[in-house]
Amino acid sequence: MDEIEINRREIINLINKEFNSFNKKNVIFFDTKEILKQHKDKVLFIDECCHLSQLGTQIISENLNKILITNE
Repeated sequence: MDEIEINRREIINLINKEFNSFNKKNVIFFDTKEILKQHKDKVLFIDECCHLSQLGTQIISENLNKILITNE
C-alpha cells in the first residue's frame, strides 16, 4: 500500500469518526465501511478508490433498504 492510499484511508476514517459522533434526532449514519468490511475489497470495488461493483452496490442497497423499512 503506497503513501497516498494510506493517507486516503486515514482521511476516510477521520471523516467517518466525525459522522459517527454526530448525534442528532432523526439522523441516521449509514456506515458502509462497517457493512462491507466482512467482504473482500476485490469483489466489492471496480477500482482502487471507492467505486462499487455490482455486488458492492447490491450489498449496500439491501442494507440501506433494511434501515429505511425499520425507520418508517
